[in-house]
Amino acid sequence: MLKVRTRVWKCSRGDAGTRSLAQLLCLAAVLVSSVDLLGASGDNRYDGKWWLSVNERQRRGFVHGFLLCYSELVDRQLFEESYSAYSSRLTEYLKAHPEASSESADVLLQRMAAPPYARPVHKPAGQGNETPEQLNVKWGPYENGDGWRAGAPWNLGYIQGFLECYSKHTKSEHGTFSKPAEWYVKVISRWYGTKEGDPDALDMSRAQEKIPEVLFRFRDKDTGDRAQ
Repeated sequence: MLKVRTRVWKCSRGDAGTRSLAQLLCLAAVLVSSVDLLGASGDNRYDGKWWLSVNERQRRGFVHGFLLCYSELVDRQLFEESYSAYSSRLTEYLKAHPEASSESADVLLQRMAAPPYARPVHKPAGQGNETPEQLNVKWGPYENGDGWRAGAPWNLGYIQGFLECYSKHTKSEHGTFSKPAEWYVKVISRWYGTKEGDPDALDMSRAQEKIPEVLFRFRDKDTGDRAQ
């Protein structure tokens, strides 16, 4: 979490209760300062510069988590292509448009899902690995402990993307999440019993619990020690 230190400005009135030019300039300084503080609050911590600074697995994890949240909690119609398609397209876009590097990954991903960047999706009926029942399962068929064994940096990107969508596009009906993404990765891994460098480590009694549902156990009103 980023902490912002604010400065208190005092703009007093003149003797007659009117605002002098100096007082108006002071108020303008307050407004400018407020804008600067909002810009530093971390709303765009995942921007184009950040995107190009992390590796491909973290980018794909980010898009996967973001799309999962958006499709389940916001709108199933916007993102119709695969997370890998959006990840690659966004990387190419940023390399070709460096002026967009200050824009948030949230805004950029939505741009990649709209014309002229979106690609038509053709999936004939009856094709695909999932049954209709599997596709209709909330959070999808693979978002469980077995999927969590993908490890870092995928898991870190997954939580970053999911919470970026959740904080900006939902009403936080599952609570709020104010801790760093790395903290959630650690406690989710502990809950599932997975270990970095050990692909076989997994508590099979918890393996079928969906990753978002495990994340929700650690919302702000709970603590890692109290989550079961």
